[in-house]
Amino acid sequence: MFDALNGSEDLVEESEDVLADKAFVSDARFEWGIHSFVGHGKVGGEFCGHFKRLNGCLGRDGSHNVVDLHGRDFRGKIALQSVFMRCYSPQCPICYDAGWARREAESGAGRLLEASKQFGLVEHGTASVPLKDYDRLLKMDVKGFKAYWRYVEGLLLARGVVGGCTMFHPVRYNPVDGWYWSPHWHFLGVLVPSYGRCRRCLNKVCLGRNREFERCKVNGFEAVTRREYLKDGFIVKIFARRGKVWHTYFMDGEKVVVDGDEDNIFGTLAYQLSHAGLVVGSKRASVVHWFGVCSYRALKVTVARRKQLCPICDGEFVQIRRLDLDVVLPDGCGVHIVDGCGSDGEPLFVEMFGGS
Repeated sequence: MFDALNGSEDLVEESEDVLADKAFVSDARFEWGIHSFVGHGKVGGEFCGHFKRLNGCLGRDGSHNVVDLHGRDFRGKIALQSVFMRCYSPQCPICYDAGWARREAESGAGRLLEASKQFGLVEHGTASVPLKDYDRLLKMDVKGFKAYWRYVEGLLLARGVVGGCTMFHPVRYNPVDGWYWSPHWHFLGVLVPSYGRCRRCLNKVCLGRNREFERCKVNGFEAVTRREYLKDGFIVKIFARRGKVWHTYFMDGEKVVVDGDEDNIFGTLAYQLSHAGLVVGSKRASVVHWFGVCSYRALKVTVARRKQLCPICDGEFVQIRRLDLDVVLPDGCGVHIVDGCGSDGEPLFVEMFGGS
């Protein structure tokens, strides 16, 4: 969960009771004009954060009788995860991160992956507003802000970002001064021509400060964005480092991170959405905009729901239940590796057939 008080990502899971009792209301310290953070509104409902069911993998057919290359012994262990009730509102301080942001990221990653089949790799970047527009943007009403958002997407199209999604971030964080007004947009999208030609470029002539980009012969993104900067004053950057998929689980009180090889589009989207900007008091909060070849009109795609897989055997999670109600479940909504049997050798959990 992203902590707006200290600007860091809090990886400590919250207990069911903490989630249920949490009732954060909007704080003027985190409002800039009409803008605030997601998760800084009122709780969506009385059941937000309450326990719903238990999912897990019991390791049928001996699939958990293994020891991995790091020496972690999974014999006799099972994987489980608590599922909580969510209202899926970006304004709810309980559900915005684990509920709304993850669901939006799941849907958005599916759209971007579909677009990448035709237009190449999905890139992550930022578009920073010029200083001359800071005060103007701070004083804008909702109608003017929506028009300015469309203007920013037009600037991205002019730079070769043919489609993607944009998310407004009203502020940046400084360890000394805290949050300060610095409006910018994060975007994930596809580029034509691909950013690969700039990533592989050995000359790097267009990265100079004295109009060296005019000597760039391949007319890649870095040269085009510097040419467009002279017209509109927007600093648009693509992040050269590509984040990779990683999975986490908890075992014996420690957090284990498993790295993957695929580009982490879902994780990038989920993190950027977890601290994105939101118009204060809006009934239909729009945090993500889709444009170009990824717009809802241009791209029709049905995104399959992400399935939680077991970190031990890669099997799909199913609904399970406790045989002994005295067994204490781990706190939070993360995946936990626990003992599957008690001291007497009897199983502590059983699969609920027909559940999912």
